[in-house]
Amino acid sequence: MSKASAQVIDPNDYDICNAQNLLWPQTQRMSDVQLKGASIFGVRLRARRKALGLSQEKVGVSIGLDESCSRTRISRYETGAHEPAIATSLLLATALGVPLAYLYCEDDMLAEIIRLTDKLELNAKQIFLECIQRSDNKHLT
Repeated sequence: MSKASAQVIDPNDYDICNAQNLLWPQTQRMSDVQLKGASIFGVRLRARRKALGLSQEKVGVSIGLDESCSRTRISRYETGAHEPAIATSLLLATALGVPLAYLYCEDDMLAEIIRLTDKLELNAKQIFLECIQRSDNKHLT
């Protein structure tokens, strides 16, 4: 949506803003079965790469790895055999179109919220934040 056609959004129009019974402590974390020795980072990296239909080699080359070792390096990140430096993690996140926090988030639902809200325009992010803050304030009282 372009800035010229941006519309004013009322937070009260959204169900999340009007939710009365949010269960804040409830989270879904990756189980040991899902991880199988891999890191959270590795599991999310592999899932996102596959969701985009990209090969390990293509992802590796896209972040500047030599074609001859890119598949092996990405495989090692995905299996948890190696943990990339934060600069490399940022390159991978950018190549996969997700924010860096998504790749390290232990909570599945929160990871998806991070991924989706990253795509929102600034105005929509602000409204979303206000909705969550309002719901949190209701929960605390």
